[in-house]
Amino acid sequence: MKELNSPAMTPDVYSGIVFSHLTEEYLYSNEPLAINGASIHSGGTAAFEKKKIKRNYDPAEKFWKEPNIPFHEDLPLMHSGRPVRSIPVIVYEAYLQAKAFHDLKLISISKSSQLATTLAKSGPDPSEIMEWAGLFCAKHNVEMPNQLLIRFRSLKDRLSRLLFRLKRGAYSNRVIGSIRVPLQNVFEASLVAGFVKDAQPSLLQRIRNRIKRMEK
Repeated sequence: MKELNSPAMTPDVYSGIVFSHLTEEYLYSNEPLAINGASIHSGGTAAFEKKKIKRNYDPAEKFWKEPNIPFHEDLPLMHSGRPVRSIPVIVYEAYLQAKAFHDLKLISISKSSQLATTLAKSGPDPSEIMEWAGLFCAKHNVEMPNQLLIRFRSLKDRLSRLLFRLKRGAYSNRVIGSIRVPLQNVFEASLVAGFVKDAQPSLLQRIRNRIKRMEK
């Protein structure tokens, strides 16, 4: 087995891509098997939030200034020196860093197709995405994708996100610390989430409740 010696700036995404190359078969579960321990100190949360949370510092800027693993050379940085705030680009960067494993699966992504996906999904600042797209086109001598293709992918992405929200509402639990429930860390939140999950109503009733909340 090859060594995992080329991690990306986002090791969790990189690990997922590499393990998908190394694994022949895997199971899919509708039940959540992970906890998103989101925090106001999260660099990812700070980088992609549209409405800035009040903090005494910026976790994202702190992360960019640290001696991190260099962003893949195929992807241009913004004029400020940091990567563009785009989930597709972050995932694509991890995919490029996993090049040593690409021969294990017949997976190939063209630059034009990835650019169209990036433009379709946009980000917290659409103008930043467009600026980066221009830099990417100039670097690789590719043309901007057809607007019809971008709109089609954008519509497809919106439908996927709608289905995801419905599924998340049916299977996921959101636990927020308060004075009554003073959660100190993700582990304590997981314990509360477990109790909530055991006490929650049936899947059908949860779907009904979710639909009622959406209608309000």
